[in-house]
Amino acid sequence: MIKPTQFEPSVKPLNRLGNLSIEEFLLRYWQQKHAVLSQVFPGFEPPIDANELAGLALEDEVESRLIQEATPNQWTMESGPFSDQTFATLPAENWTLLVQAVDQWNLGIWELLQQFSFIPNWRRDDVMISFAVPGGSVGPHYDHYDVFLIQAEGEREWTIGPKCDDLTERAENDQLDLLANIDAQETHLLKPGDVLYVPPGVAHWGVAKTSAMTISIGFRAPSVGEVFQDFGKELEGLLGNDTRFSDPKRTISQSPGELAQQDVDRIQQILAKHVADPKVIANWFGSFMTEPKRDELLPLVDRVDVDGAYESCLVRDAVTRVAYYQTEDEFLWFCNGEVQSLNPSCAILAERLANEAVLSLEEVSALVDDESTREWMNELLEQGHYHLYE
Repeated sequence: MIKPTQFEPSVKPLNRLGNLSIEEFLLRYWQQKHAVLSQVFPGFEPPIDANELAGLALEDEVESRLIQEATPNQWTMESGPFSDQTFATLPAENWTLLVQAVDQWNLGIWELLQQFSFIPNWRRDDVMISFAVPGGSVGPHYDHYDVFLIQAEGEREWTIGPKCDDLTERAENDQLDLLANIDAQETHLLKPGDVLYVPPGVAHWGVAKTSAMTISIGFRAPSVGEVFQDFGKELEGLLGNDTRFSDPKRTISQSPGELAQQDVDRIQQILAKHVADPKVIANWFGSFMTEPKRDELLPLVDRVDVDGAYESCLVRDAVTRVAYYQTEDEFLWFCNGEVQSLNPSCAILAERLANEAVLSLEEVSALVDDESTREWMNELLEQGHYHLYE
């Protein structure tokens, strides 16, 4: 069992990002342009240190990578799990260790993620942490998703470049998707407690000036291609093999080789009919966006030591992703890719569970006030999605 440093839990969402209110940040920066946010976490002390991070990289269940720049602008990548010998033989400069989904293994990092709940839970992804020695970096690149880069320890200099896309020139590298050059527009030195926000597509490159740890909070952003592919599978399951293209009362074809506009209109109408149903979209999208990226791990109680961190609380498991969708006549609950239609009494509890990662047992007891709600709550506990700490 991996034991994180114990500290006073804090799962309240941030109400400011440095000198910006959350409302101002969302209006002016989110999905639009990068922002350097000074001292969002003044006096920040990371809940995990470099040795604990390296310890995670030794585990088979943890996704990790080691990136080295052996010669200038030539990066190589090795995937974990690693051994103690790997770290003992590393040079003093120019390497970076990346560990994915640390929020699923460390209580403090999981709590840090909860502070970003001003973005919906289903949109938030996992937390990656990088530790780099002086000169360490992963090279110039861009991401397809939003990311908050929290400087946790040491100093890292970030170079910001222009907006990029699939046509932007790439470096010759078989292992990493790096840019041939970054066309630097700004540089910023981040210190502990500072945060850099980078929207999708913006080129960036962080180089450690000292030994440095950076906590990356990313957000899910499926490509339109992925959306159509997955929704197509959903429709296939819903409609079955008997629902097909049909064209009654068609006229004689004067040009048998032509795909006529009337036939294009027919197939467009078929597609539009099913895309136009918001309940069908909600049922699929809620499942799609709450589905775990990796195979489910053991419950949180078997991965991290939370003894003493919580008392008289109901805590959501770090692997569990939940959301809800409601209309006047239906309440849908999504949990790790599964969907349930809940009755009104369960819906009241479900809304609180989706909005809050931690609830007091007093509030839970008040909400679990009939047999059906108790049975549903017990199901969530038995499945390991929630844990009671009395």
